[in-house]
Amino acid sequence: MGLDLGIKSMVVEGDALSIIKRLCAVHEDRSVISAYIKDSKSLSEAYNMCIFEITSMKENNLAHLFSIE
Repeated sequence: MGLDLGIKSMVVEGDALSIIKRLCAVHEDRSVISAYIKDSKSLSEAYNMCIFEITSMKENNLAHLFSIE
C-alpha cells in the first residue's frame, strides 16, 4: 500500500518485543508465525529504508485507537 502511494521509507513501530526481534533477526524464523514474519520481511525489502522499532504500549495507544475504528 505504501509503495503504491509513493512512500519510499517507513518506520514500523510495535509494542510486542518478540515480534520486533523476529523482524530484525538475520536468521530464518521457525516459530508458529514464521509465514507472517517472512512476508513482512519480504515486503520491507521493497522500500529504500524500513526500520522495525519497539515502542511502549502507552505510546502505541493512539495507533490502537485507530485500529479499532
